[in-house]
Amino acid sequence: MELLDESFSMPQDFSLEEFWENSKERFMSKGLISESYSTYPVKIKLLNDEKALTGFDVISTSKDNEYMVKVIDMLSFETACSILFPLSHHIEILEPYDIRDYILKKAEAIISFYNMK
Repeated sequence: MELLDESFSMPQDFSLEEFWENSKERFMSKGLISESYSTYPVKIKLLNDEKALTGFDVISTSKDNEYMVKVIDMLSFETACSILFPLSHHIEILEPYDIRDYILKKAEAIISFYNMK
């Protein structure tokens, strides 16, 4: 990070949510994503109403007993891991198993680290 002498002021009517949605639409419409773009669907069970997953394309939604099950396009394995690990106590990842394994291994590493202290 570098501290600059520059400054700015944010317009009073600025909405980050609206800006993000408009930017995402422009990005998709300009063809910046190649035709070979493929989705990375992740099937999750929401144990709480999780707002942090807004902004991703929901491929499908269903109900499993009292829980919502969603298939969400997480774009890539890396994106899924970075977004879902901090939420892993609020969601259950049903598929793909690679994400489940990643979260389990990371949780085991954290437990092991703190057990050594």
